[in-house]
Formats: sequence, C-alpha cells, structure tokens
Amino acid sequence: MTDMTRTFSDSLRRSRFWHISLLRLGLVGTIALVLSSCTPSKISQCNKLADSVNKMRPIAEEFQQENKNFDAAAKTASAQNNFNGVKTAAGKAANGFNNLTQKLDGLINDIQGVNLQDETLVGLKQRYAQNAIAINASFKEISTALTTISTLENSPKGLQTLNVAGRNLTATAQKMNGLIQSETKLVEDFNQYCEVKQ
Repeated sequence: MTDMTRTFSDSLRRSRFWHISLLRLGLVGTIALVLSSCTPSKISQCNKLADSVNKMRPIAEEFQQENKNFDAAAKTASAQNNFNGVKTAAGKAANGFNNLTQKLDGLINDIQGVNLQDETLVGLKQRYAQNAIAINASFKEISTALTTISTLENSPKGLQTLNVAGRNLTATAQKMNGLIQSETKLVEDFNQYCEVKQ
C-alpha cells in the first residue's frame, strides 16, 4: 500500500465519526404531528412548522446514502491500493454533497418563509433555521475536503494535503455532533410546546 492510500485509509477510519453524525441526523430530524389539547390556531401553526422542518429528513437520508456510497468505494479503492480510485470516489461524493447542500439551502429558505404568529413558534423556527444553516455549512466543509482529496497528487505535498483534509473531516464531524445535539433539544422543545404525545 502506498503512503497516500495508507494515509487515506487512516483518515477514513478517523472520520467515521461524521458517518455516525449523518446517521443520527436522519433519525433525529422528524417532528411529530400528533397534537393534543392546543388551541386551533396553535395546532395549525405547530403543524405548519412541523411540515416544513420534516422535509429535511429525506435530504438527510440522501446525505447518508451518499456517504455510504463514498465509504464503500473508498474502502474498496484503498484495499486495492488504487489511489486514483480513492480520488474518483471523493470527487463523486463531493459532487453529490454539493447537489444536496443546494437542496438544503432551498429547504432553509422554505423554513424561514413559514408565516407564524405565535412568538414561541417563531423562536423555534429561527432556532431550527439557524441549526440547519450550520449543519449545511458542515456539509459544505465535508464537500470541500472531499474535493481536495479528489485533486491530490501522489507526492509528499499531496500526502500533507491529505492529512489536512482528514483532520478537517474529523473536526467537521465533531462540530456536526454538537449541532445534532442542538437539534435533539429543539425537537424536544417543539414537542413540549406543541404538546406532542410520544
């Protein structure tokens, strides 16, 4: 195994954390619509916000699938000592992530455009939009790291660049874990305010 593919394999193992973060994002992001003793206006506003933010789930699932595809292709290429295969897998994943971040940008605009009068729900909407913006920024950072990997040269300088990209993936994963915890709290706050039965 060359130094480049060995380093890439090590970076991939260290960055497993972002794969787990993506998986958790898809599991956390759904807000229930089962409401009890709320006023009709509050129910309709809770449902309106829930309808909007729940659109993130399919996008999160697409991110997960893109990540799984990359993970499998990169592992196979690394096992075969195929540096160009690793670069190709990273480039393909970066393109997929770029397309998905554009979808998420559109969803964030939709969330921000939800018209609510209830001040608590307006605050929850703003928190959700801010968290989604931060999550999308993390996805963009992952895409940038993957793009960097896709353009590496098999050289000492390329090896240094790969190490930096691997560290960036790990740092982004740690940041994303904090954002997912914030989302979990946000969903709990929404469920409590909208009196969602668990």
